[in-house]
Amino acid sequence: MKKTSIFLSSHQSLALICTFFALWLTVFFEGAIESYFGYILIITIGILHGANDIKLIGFHNRKRKPRNEMHVLIRYILVVALSTIFFVFLPKIALGVFLIISSYHFGEQHWIRKVLNKSFLSRLYFTCYGLLIFGMVFYFNSEDTSNIIYNITDLTFTKSHYGAVVLGSLFSLVGLSIYGVLSKKFVCNWYEELFLLVVFALIFYLASLIWAFAIYFILWHSLPSLDDQIRAMYGANSKQNLIKYLKNSWLYWLISIIGLGLTLYFFKDQQELFHTIFFAFLAAITLPHVMVMNDVMQPSDKSD
Repeated sequence: MKKTSIFLSSHQSLALICTFFALWLTVFFEGAIESYFGYILIITIGILHGANDIKLIGFHNRKRKPRNEMHVLIRYILVVALSTIFFVFLPKIALGVFLIISSYHFGEQHWIRKVLNKSFLSRLYFTCYGLLIFGMVFYFNSEDTSNIIYNITDLTFTKSHYGAVVLGSLFSLVGLSIYGVLSKKFVCNWYEELFLLVVFALIFYLASLIWAFAIYFILWHSLPSLDDQIRAMYGANSKQNLIKYLKNSWLYWLISIIGLGLTLYFFKDQQELFHTIFFAFLAAITLPHVMVMNDVMQPSDKSD
């Protein structure tokens, strides 16, 4: 079994520096300005990390039975449309499903290279980790979170509800981590993982809701995911391969940016409605993206 380094990776070190710079900016800007910065980052870099799903499916299946790209695109759009309809007509259920799926996705991206194989245990672990992330975001920004959830579902949640999510997911992670260590299913630096959780908690405590989510979503999820996707498609991360990735994804990316940008413009004076549409859009594109990444991402071989 390979030993893990006590130090953060180069990407994590850079992300840490950018994180504290982003937190430093909160001293100079009000929450509304932070939110606009957050939306811009999510619409641009955040959406980019899911803009190449169609090509990614093609690359992943190049050794399998070939699939027509238009056929894949139609199926992808259909899933997005069905997700949107689901969110509009069954918002309570849709929001719950969205949070569970997103939790799994966040956890999978963070832990996929640190487990020896995909199993029920690892999938449960991914979900609990993501729930802890969301729980901390919601707990430290409970008022704003509750307003958004109420506008979408008419359900009322309090800070104690979010605290229960944090404690429940944390205790679950501790138990699963102990089992994972004893059964030698995880390969990671636990000191590093604890340190990162402290950093994430600090982000969510100091920044406003949208800005806090944007910092985590961009620096600690989207950029690492982009790195994984480029490696999966082209074998290595390089400037040339990044350019290839951007060439393949620019059209889908541009459509998403224009769509969300117009939404932000037309509903800029109706923040509550904008939040509803914004999160409904994120939910709609999350499901097919998670399905793609779950198929593509595989554990690394950690054995000697």
